[in-house]
This record gives sequence, C-alpha cells and structure tokens, in this order.
Amino acid sequence: MHCPGCQVIIQKLSGCDWLQCTQCKMEIC
Repeated sequence: MHCPGCQVIIQKLSGCDWLQCTQCKMEIC
C-alpha cells in the first residue's frame, strides 16, 4: 500500500484499519 501523502510504501501490522505513515505522519483509515 502507498501513502496518499508521500507515496512511500507502508504496511499494516495489525488488524486495525488505522495506521500512520512513518515518513509524513499522515493518518490513514
């Protein structure tokens, strides 16, 4: 999955739909 803010590849680590990009800190639901 790519972050919509900075396009870095991010991976969801748990079952929750919420995550935060480690590069730009954008919160994704």
